This record gives sequence, C-alpha cells and structure tokens, in this order.
Amino acid sequence: MKNKLIVGATLTIFCFTLSGTASAIPVISVDLDIGTPGLQATRTVDPGDPFAVDILYTGDGAAIFDTFTLDVVFNDAGNALSLASENPTAGAIADTAPIFALDVFGGSPVTSGTALTTDSFQVPLGFNDGLGGVGMSSLGGTPFPLVGNGETIDLFRLNLIAGSGGTSTVATTGFPFGANAELALAGAPLPVTLQSGSVSVIPLPPALWLFATGLLTLLGTGRRAKSENRS
Repeated sequence: MKNKLIVGATLTIFCFTLSGTASAIPVISVDLDIGTPGLQATRTVDPGDPFAVDILYTGDGAAIFDTFTLDVVFNDAGNALSLASENPTAGAIADTAPIFALDVFGGSPVTSGTALTTDSFQVPLGFNDGLGGVGMSSLGGTPFPLVGNGETIDLFRLNLIAGSGGTSTVATTGFPFGANAELALAGAPLPVTLQSGSVSVIPLPPALWLFATGLLTLLGTGRRAKSENRS
C-alpha cells in the first residue's frame, strides 16, 4: 500500500511538472489604445478621431521564427473605420533581429518606426476594407531572437481613423507560405493564436450638440455684454 502511494505521488509530481513546463502557443493580438498600459482589445472613439493600433506578438519562450507576414482587416461595419495613412511602421521587433530586419515586400532593411511596404491580399468576407499584407524577416534568414514566455513585443503599428459610426473588428489574418499561419521558420508555417479587437464609433447624441451650441451662444452673448459695459 505504501509503495502504491509513493508511485502515485511520483506520477502526480511528474505530470504536474510536465504541464508546468509545456509551451503555450504564441499569440498575435491587436492593441487598440497604445496610450494605455497593457493590451486594450476594445475601444470607443468619436467620429473622425484618428488613433494608432499596435500589432503585438506575445512569446511562449519556445517558438523560433525568421519571418512574419500578416494582413490586417478592419471596417466590417459599413463606414466605421478607414486608414489614416497608407503604410504601417515597423515595431520594436525590427530592432531585435540580428544585424537588421528586412521589409519582405520592400526588400530593404528596416528599423523601428520605418514605413513598411504593403502587398495586396484578399480581404476576408464581411470586411469592406483592409490593409495589404505586411511582412518582415530577419536579414539573411537568421531567426528573430527568442521571445520569452509572456513577453510582448510590437510587430508593427498602423494608423486608423473613425468613420460615421458602428462597431468594427480589427484583426490579423493571411500568410503567403501556408494556410492560416502568420509565422514561419525556413518557409515552414508555425502555429500561432490570433486575437482580434473591436472598435466602437459612437456619434455624440443630437441633444448634446444642441446643448453645446446653446452653451457657446450664451458664452458669446456674455462676452459681448461685458465688452459693451466696459465701453
């Protein structure tokens, strides 16, 4: 009986150790508010507001890749979102690669903040607009340095502008080397989890506009009255 308990306890510890060291799949996510600490998967904006979006990679401490190529899609709600600028800019990942990172579609070395070339990708069904494919690799085929488990680093940034109203998904998809894969090592796709975001464009209520207009009118009248009294 004692031996059975010892064996059972040993197996439990062994299984727990295995589960504790097992590697999770890396995640590519969308941060919709770069001014707020942490990852913001939702955001509410006013019509006409411009805002920046970061595409982030959260490592699992084990995945090694030498290429990432993504297509960013948005505006699946009519006129909710559009691009404020044509090209995204390389994120901090570009500064971690050995020697330099390479713009896949532009063919030139890039560093963080450099505009990336885009390529045309088919926009998934349901989206009225999207950004072309964005790709980056480490120069010479050398893999990007290992990103630790839970460590997050930005891949690239793009600028969007809010439309007239609605709630739209912002997500990454697409890859030229294999179906539904966004990372690759020596041309072979690697598993990765994709997490999308959601932006709500909410126009100000008409009553609030009337209130603001009335308030401005009152302020203007008060200033004119003061000016007349002084004269």
